[in-house]
Formats: sequence, C-alpha cells, structure tokens
Amino acid sequence: SWKAMNPGLSITDKPFMNQGDDFEVSDDDATLYLNSVVEDGYLKAESLVPAEDAKLVAEAIEKIAAWGLPPIFVCVYDKPWQIFKRLSNLISPILDENYKITAAAMWAWRIDKGEEGFGIHRDIYSVDVQSDGRPAHLSVWIPFTDATPENSCMYMLPIPADPNYPDNLNVKTFTNYSDIRAVPAKAGSVLAWHGNIAHWGSRSSKLAEHPRISMAMGLFRADADTSVEDLAYSTSGLDLNADKPVPLTFEQRLFAIGESISFYKNRVKQYHADK
Repeated sequence: SWKAMNPGLSITDKPFMNQGDDFEVSDDDATLYLNSVVEDGYLKAESLVPAEDAKLVAEAIEKIAAWGLPPIFVCVYDKPWQIFKRLSNLISPILDENYKITAAAMWAWRIDKGEEGFGIHRDIYSVDVQSDGRPAHLSVWIPFTDATPENSCMYMLPIPADPNYPDNLNVKTFTNYSDIRAVPAKAGSVLAWHGNIAHWGSRSSKLAEHPRISMAMGLFRADADTSVEDLAYSTSGLDLNADKPVPLTFEQRLFAIGESISFYKNRVKQYHADK
C-alpha cells in the first residue's frame, strides 16, 4: 500500500546502499556554518538538498496527510533517511566525524493556513555545550517546501541575545523582541541549531501560498552525555551512521515512527500545556 501511494519512493531493508554521494559543502562554507552555530546557535545552508528530492518528500507527505495520518509516516520510505545520512560534510565539522544518527528523535510537519508549528521551546533544557563552543547535540531541520514568514518559517532567539542562557534554561521569556530572527528558507535548505537555543514556528497566514512541509532529526556527538531526559530517548536504537550496509527494515521504521509519536505527544504536553 505504501509503495502504491508513492511509486517514486523506495522501501528497502538497506536504504543506504543505493544512495547518492554526500551533499557537497565547500571548506569555506563548512567553516562559516560552524562559526554560525558557535556564535549564534544556528546555521542555514541554502538549497543543499536537490529540488527533485525535496519535491518527492513533500508530495509524499501531502498524500500521507490526505489519508489522515501524521506526516512522520513519510519515514517508511528510504528517501528521508538517505537525505539526512548525506549531510556529513555539513555536520562533521560541528559534531566530529563519528556523530550518531538514530532511528529516533525525528518529526515531520505539514503546517497549513491558519495552523502553527511548535511554540517557543528548547530541544534540550540542560546546558549542552563543550569548552570550544560546539554543541553535543544538533537539531537538523529541512523544509521540503519554501518556508516563509507567511507559512510558519522558523524563528530563533540567538544564544548571545538570550537572557536566560545558560543559567535559566527552563525560562523562555524575554523582552527585547528586536533580537528575534526570522529564518525563511527555500525548499531543500538545511537549518541546524544548538539544542539550547530558543526557537519556534509562527502561525501560518490564511494568505499563505502553500503549506510548510518539513522534517527534523536530532544528531549527537559520539561522546554526548545522554543521561539527561531530553537525550535519553533520542540516542536510543541503532546507530545509522555506521556504514552503508546498516539495515533499517520496514518493521524498524514503524517502531521508530510509533516511538516518535509517543515522545512528541508527551513532550508537547510537558512544555506546551495549552496543546
């Protein structure tokens, strides 16, 4: 049934055997992205994912949503996993080469007119930074349609402007609204941010041209402290950054999707009592 719904997307037991090369990132750009994360807490790499790949994932999520299912079910297909695994040239300078990708800590969105993404929050509420300023955890978010201020692009409060970092991370209020940065991004761009940064998605305008369709995964340094509650779930399961023959079966994907639904349902209740 899943293959019939999206015949242009594959479902195999070893999805990384037939994926393309890692996405190209120049040395200069890699240094810029690293500095952006260390200094401001986030980066944006424009149009890194091929337009055709972004279109295939967006179309698949539209069909899944039309079935009445959560968009995260797009992870039954190979393509989303392949896309995130091909980001090593972007991620390695920040998390080092042996960083972890697990079948967990993932979510997908289809934000339609009048709807909103998650309210202001942090992905990790304990200090998550090394002595050199690099984080141990990186949230990686990819829009598969253009993300604009009209359809709920991401908003960031840069870490240097956050009055609650690093001593009061459970507090998310601030008063200097001019510090807020909207981060619109073309389809196929890659945003990544420090686990401690305060961020959110806005409410989509009723005049938005199309839904904001996106997906995120949490990636980790090999030596990340996983004892805190925020990380314990996300680092569970098989490490998919091992080698190309690593298996990721249909059953494993369904289990990971179920875990993600349960985790995000509880997380939204914990940090957003109005939801």
